[in-house]
Amino acid sequence: MSIEDALEKIIAQADSLISGAEQNAADTAVTETSEWDETLTDILPGFPEKVEGEIVFCDADNVSTDATYPGKYTYRDNLSVETMAEAATAIIAKEIPLVVAGSFGNTFSRNSINNGLVGVEAKKLTQRLRETFKAEADGAILTRRTGWRFVWDVRRSKATVTEGEGGQTWSQKVGELPLNVQEIIACGGLEKRVMHKISA
Repeated sequence: MSIEDALEKIIAQADSLISGAEQNAADTAVTETSEWDETLTDILPGFPEKVEGEIVFCDADNVSTDATYPGKYTYRDNLSVETMAEAATAIIAKEIPLVVAGSFGNTFSRNSINNGLVGVEAKKLTQRLRETFKAEADGAILTRRTGWRFVWDVRRSKATVTEGEGGQTWSQKVGELPLNVQEIIACGGLEKRVMHKISA
């Protein structure tokens, strides 16, 4: 057997392995989706089963509290972790009901829940937005109206995205929103929930 024949045989075996792995991944994805569709999250009475709206894209990684709520507007330096809640309350004050990101830091995530702001982690959405809306050569656009629609099915823990008018529609699994978090959000935050429990 010549070197060329040996290399062709190795390449054919590698192609076969890759095809097999791709087929296994596709089969697994179908199975996971089927199982995921069967699992339903309980929803508190009055809590929305679906949240939807236009996607406004802020293409930035590791967004700090200062980027959301700049320190120059807080009139003080050295914010403590407890006062970092202003990042979440600033978003709520602008009547933004939902923040979607590839991931959230623990402090922001907890402060969001404590103040009644819902966050959904959707890595695929972040990837698709970055593929579609690449940074402009003359500088990044900080916030972009995309024309895309986002529908979060809370009961099914599923996010569905429509990529603009006539665009592709796809779904991805997202984290479940447990009843205790739904209750905090529905009350307008942890402090209001505690006040409600005390007064009951």
